[in-house]
Amino acid sequence: MGSVSDLLKEDAITLFKRAQDFAKNRESRFRWPIFFNTSCTVNPRCRHCFWYGSRYYDTDWIRRYSLEEVVEKATTLEKAGIKKTHLVSGWMGYGVPEYYYDYISAIKEKTHLEIYGQFGPLSRECLVRLKKAGMDGYWTGIEVMNEKTFKNLRPGDNLQARLTTLRDTKELGLGIWSSFLMGVGETDEDVAREIEFVRELGIESLMVIPVKPVPFTEMERAEFPNQYRVAKAMAAARIALGEKVDIVSFTGMSYIEWGIRAGANEFEVSYPWEMAKIDHMRKTFYASGAH
Repeated sequence: MGSVSDLLKEDAITLFKRAQDFAKNRESRFRWPIFFNTSCTVNPRCRHCFWYGSRYYDTDWIRRYSLEEVVEKATTLEKAGIKKTHLVSGWMGYGVPEYYYDYISAIKEKTHLEIYGQFGPLSRECLVRLKKAGMDGYWTGIEVMNEKTFKNLRPGDNLQARLTTLRDTKELGLGIWSSFLMGVGETDEDVAREIEFVRELGIESLMVIPVKPVPFTEMERAEFPNQYRVAKAMAAARIALGEKVDIVSFTGMSYIEWGIRAGANEFEVSYPWEMAKIDHMRKTFYASGAH
């Protein structure tokens, strides 16, 4: 197999076809988040922060979710057919609040869901405790594999801490999910480094996320990332990582169309009806012979 940089230089149609050959026999999988806490202590805040912008449209957005709400959501997801979920929080430091461990244990007690945390970079000790509470894996986004671009986007965050969390997750025997962003000033070389890093690490799942310019953030005037370029990066990741790794398409039906074309087999959904719709879309697309 050639380098990821070489893959990104390939003709897009050829790249899509190769990615589809890997993905067409993979079953459709779905994930759905459960929110723990929508507060965040990153300071200065991230320039693209969706959560910050959302407070202007939902007065109930920034808060801690109760144990009852979390368990109810988990049981609802399981009844809808979801098998894996990720537990979402803003960054609360390298150690999480004590109640997070109780929430994880409660979900495990009431459901058979596989649960992955998504709380930002954490200490190794915190990951150990989360695993003991019942967490099956952890999702740490790389965001962008370029220190200067990362700091411009997330001035209060730390790229190396994120990479260390990914390595610790691997060493502790937890499942590993990761992701990277597009539309933040990244180069193709940055994208290649991101894919090569997770390939060497060995991950279960990778999401390629096009950044959406959000009102009331510093990036509100940014151009929306080109979906064709995003799909090429997703296809390159599918080929480089192989058929055993789940490639995840971001939410929203317009994203999903590109995701299917690029070889995604897992999808993050927001509504129950999306699962049957997406599965039908994948089957229709592969039956069409289009690339």
